[in-house]
Formats: sequence, C-alpha cells, structure tokens
Amino acid sequence: MNLKEQLLEDMKTAMREKDVLRKETLQICRAAILQVEKDQRIELDDAGICEILSKEYKKRAETLPDLGDREDIIAKYKAEMTIIEKYLPKQLTESEIIEIVNETIAEVDATSARDMGKLMQALQPKTKGRADGKLVNQIVRKQLET
Repeated sequence: MNLKEQLLEDMKTAMREKDVLRKETLQICRAAILQVEKDQRIELDDAGICEILSKEYKKRAETLPDLGDREDIIAKYKAEMTIIEKYLPKQLTESEIIEIVNETIAEVDATSARDMGKLMQALQPKTKGRADGKLVNQIVRKQLET
C-alpha cells in the first residue's frame, strides 16, 4: 500500500471512529496532494507525497511562534503536526546530518565556502525529506569554516 492509499484508509478509519481532528488533518493533506497532481497533471509517488506532507508540517511549525497566547490554536496545530509526522520519514538528528555533511565534503573535495553550491547539490538527495534544509545549510557553513 502506497502512502496515498494509506492516507485515504486512515481518513476513513478516522471518520468511522469520529476522530474529527485526524479526519480534517488528513483531508487537508489529501487535498494538497490532489491539487498538485491536478495542477501538474501527474501521479505523485511516495517521495512527492512526502514533500507535500513536509510542506504542510512546516506551515504549521512556522505559524506557531506567530500565534502568541492563542493556546487553543497552538494545541490544535501541535496535534496536527503529530498526525502528519506519522507519515513522514524519520528525521535525521543533528549528529547524523553532521556525519553525512562530513562524508559529502570528502566526496566532493570541498575546502571553502566557494564549494558550497557543489556540496549542497551532492547533499540534496541524501537529506531531502529527512532533514530541514535550513539546518543542513547551517551545518554545511559551520563545517566549511573549520
């Protein structure tokens, strides 16, 4: 069963169990997936679906600091993020990212900040969907400085 089918089945289960938050969150995710498929006239694979789910997760994560003292909305967003997280690949820890960056630096023979483009291009396939791009970028800059 691919990720798209899994989302549909889990949404049906949430409907049967009358789990409103889970149902609505999965509907939002499925709508985003279907919109991309319709706009681009393609059938997304699991990697493409993960990318969209990551965007949905990131939207909520970036909105949290702006909510201030709206505890009700903050709790809802955190619950939605927990639901979405279950469908995303396991995120890399900072130490794992550092290890991957160091290996890739050795592979592409990067020595200075000038090599950052080449390095990031080599890193992208290794970390895509499994690590936040900003964090990877910060780690790369730090490793190239030392």
